[in-house]
Amino acid sequence: MKEILLNELPQYSPWPARLSRLAGGFVGEPRTIEKILREYDTDKYGPLLKWVVKRARTVDEVKWKEIGISRDAEVCFSRGGKLFVDTAEAVMSLRDRLFVECLRPYMEHCDAVVELGAGWGYNLSLLQRQYPHKLYLGGEVTPNGRAIAKAVLPAIPVEPFNFYDNEWPLFKSAPSRALVLTCHSTEMLPDAEIFLARLERYKRQIVSVVQFEPVYGLGGDTPLGVVRDRYIKANNYNTNFHTVLTRRAGIEVARMQYDFFGANPLFPESLIEWRFT
Repeated sequence: MKEILLNELPQYSPWPARLSRLAGGFVGEPRTIEKILREYDTDKYGPLLKWVVKRARTVDEVKWKEIGISRDAEVCFSRGGKLFVDTAEAVMSLRDRLFVECLRPYMEHCDAVVELGAGWGYNLSLLQRQYPHKLYLGGEVTPNGRAIAKAVLPAIPVEPFNFYDNEWPLFKSAPSRALVLTCHSTEMLPDAEIFLARLERYKRQIVSVVQFEPVYGLGGDTPLGVVRDRYIKANNYNTNFHTVLTRRAGIEVARMQYDFFGANPLFPESLIEWRFT
């Protein structure tokens, strides 16, 4: 692993050049449920499901097919506001290790993990390997994503779930001491209030909420922070999560760590840990 400078980033990503051309207030297609289903169910999980059903696949095989690059490819990632380069395998291994380690304290105090926007369940499978006696439950809007989960992870139910629905029946299957998890899913919502208002209805079942989500505005006015915010706006990702979360009554934020990990260095996950009071 080696650290690189910001001006070296264009060697590993086309987005700095794209964003320079998109200056002037360009905003992409709104992230409606129709766009999400087209982008993820049709374009991403559809071909992946066809590949999965040809024969039995391991979790590891499916993940690397989804990533779509060679394990020894040199890629750029970020952590703590710095940029690094390493092989794709080393980067993904580091990401998975950090993910499990930071959730360790929460696993001692919950009976279940409920991931909202779980895809085909990869994150839940990482936790299940370390904590096999917990209950794991995923919610996912894409039928093809749920079908992949059923084929690859039959022991982890991934049920229909839509952030935009008024009710979330998923929580009828969850016990009273649940850890709620999101990872690159609430980024899709135009207004974070939708997520918080719906989730609050089930607060008696929730011990903590841990989110791995890009957060607009946390990078400040540094060159890298400015480019990241422009990336979020250009792709029409959420821009009000931080404001809504920190101003909403009845919420205690325990931790908000900017750039916890960025497999895409222009769209890094911040780590947000909070609970309902």
